[in-house]
Amino acid sequence: MEGSPFTRRHRVVPSCILAERNLVQVSHPKLRGRSALIAWIVGTLLVISAAAAYRRPIDYNHADGRSDAIRAFAFDTRYLAVRSGRPSIVLPPDQSVPSTEPMESGRDIRFVPPASNPDLQLKQNNYLAQYNSTIALMMRSERSRTGERPMPLSRPMFAFLLTFALIPFFLNLYLRYRLGPYRLDGQNWTASLWDVRWYHMRPSTYRQEARPLLLLLWIDVAIFLPWLLLIALPGMKRPLE
Repeated sequence: MEGSPFTRRHRVVPSCILAERNLVQVSHPKLRGRSALIAWIVGTLLVISAAAAYRRPIDYNHADGRSDAIRAFAFDTRYLAVRSGRPSIVLPPDQSVPSTEPMESGRDIRFVPPASNPDLQLKQNNYLAQYNSTIALMMRSERSRTGERPMPLSRPMFAFLLTFALIPFFLNLYLRYRLGPYRLDGQNWTASLWDVRWYHMRPSTYRQEARPLLLLLWIDVAIFLPWLLLIALPGMKRPLE
């Protein structure tokens, strides 16, 4: 039985399977570092969510309404008002909102929470008067400004647009992850994550089979800045609600 065809058949089949497995491993190298890729993407999305939800608190004890209004005027010309049942714009007694200026809640007024105590409420009113007075003065002096204010950008939409702007960054991480198994030095794709010499962009870093993925990586890097300036960021010029 030792030399029978049945026995010889069982000796040949395992070697064929082993050769096939080796061929698959060569043509499809094992990917490593998936947890690092997921951690980077999830961490970035968490930072975006935190940035979208963050609202800078106003310290009415030390804040200067005039300085804050001047800094904000370049991207947000809305007046400030305390959020209440009937909000009103606080201004000094000798000033008023320009009569030709449209006034709509939300679009032209940014609401702040009411002060927690009477003493802080007085300081809040003084701050709002300074802030709104400066905004009104600059609105009068800026004759080139025409039309209505843009509607403010909602926080969820801001998070979406920021994520949309970072699509090339996410694609860059994914391509570097896919290129990892083709590295000639055998290191993980995260080995050159902070490398300023762009070692991960060099053809000499990878095997010949990685050239198509490396080409996609170069295209992704080339379109990153135009993507931000021409496509993603123009939609984020509106002030946040």
